[in-house]
Amino acid sequence: MNESPDHLARLGRDDEGQQRAAGLLTRWAAVGEPAFRRAGTLRGLAAVGHVMWAAGLGRAAEAALRSPHGGAALATVLSGAALVAAGLLLRAVLLAAADRTADDGAAAVQDHLRTRLLLAALPAAATPLEEVSDAALGEALDS
Repeated sequence: MNESPDHLARLGRDDEGQQRAAGLLTRWAAVGEPAFRRAGTLRGLAAVGHVMWAAGLGRAAEAALRSPHGGAALATVLSGAALVAAGLLLRAVLLAAADRTADDGAAAVQDHLRTRLLLAALPAAATPLEEVSDAALGEALDS
């Protein structure tokens, strides 16, 4: 019974530590936030492609069902097929652009964190980063 208060006290400290860590990660990720927002917007717009290809399927199916004996007008079916193709293409382009934008944001965050790490690892009076060899940077990060 005496262990419960200690356990709860440790849990409270752990939660505070987790909240502090989450706050740091959020601040560090802010470097890439504009890119992440653009990527989210592009992913949201990709839903327009879903709507377009569904509308194209509906249009082609309606044309096929309205005509007796399967003699649907070719122009109506082709316009539906074109709408399906356009919707799939739009969706693919927007999703690819969203992935590229998110990758750019992640690279910006990674570069920011790498710079912070190097600045913390190297002595303050050290030579500029451009003049430090890769081996010296590796040694600074290992220590």
